[in-house]
Amino acid sequence: MKPTLLVLCAIFTSPLGWVYAHESTDHMTLGEVLRESKWDRLIGTWVDAETKGDALKSTFAWKFKDHLVQITTWDSEKESFSLMGRNPKSGDIFHMSAGSTGDSSIGKWELTKSEAILGLLFVTGKGEEGALRIRHQLQGDDTMLVIIDLPEPITIKMIRIKKGDYSYRTKGKLDWKAIKTRIESAVQRGDLTRKEADEKYRQIKDLQLKHVPVKSKN
Repeated sequence: MKPTLLVLCAIFTSPLGWVYAHESTDHMTLGEVLRESKWDRLIGTWVDAETKGDALKSTFAWKFKDHLVQITTWDSEKESFSLMGRNPKSGDIFHMSAGSTGDSSIGKWELTKSEAILGLLFVTGKGEEGALRIRHQLQGDDTMLVIIDLPEPITIKMIRIKKGDYSYRTKGKLDWKAIKTRIESAVQRGDLTRKEADEKYRQIKDLQLKHVPVKSKN
């Protein structure tokens, strides 16, 4: 099953970090926490291994060095913008997000040596509420599994794109059958109008044209 997220999320949440009453005594920055747990390796651009970014792309970048990470995520259905930071009093790592379909979410990260777990509370653009848990597992520095905990979990293999490497943008063709299935399902659910669906098709086609390499005349 291909991601519809942005993710989910991205790429890709809960109230400002589900703040607890206790006070943090370590006063560490977000950067220090990420480096200590080895999750500073999240920083960078990741694409799904199957389509090399045609289905899902997510970028983690410092907005304010060591204090705030900006996460932008794109898939075939929407874009989202998220912020990841650390509450200096409670020590909780919070996550706040908003998407191009009017959805929003807020949540909390929990970091272990084996996983970075994002617990989310979300509201769709139509006002529907829900909860979601997304687990991240690194396999080396440049490969990561993103597991969306649903009754039937969805696992997405992500690979890191090296700086200056744009080959993923021109590799292969979009899986139009899968894209059409997702968009038409959204129409049937009432999440998209026919006009909005047609606009999605147009945007995706325009995006694909931009990714087609120009052949040299030499």
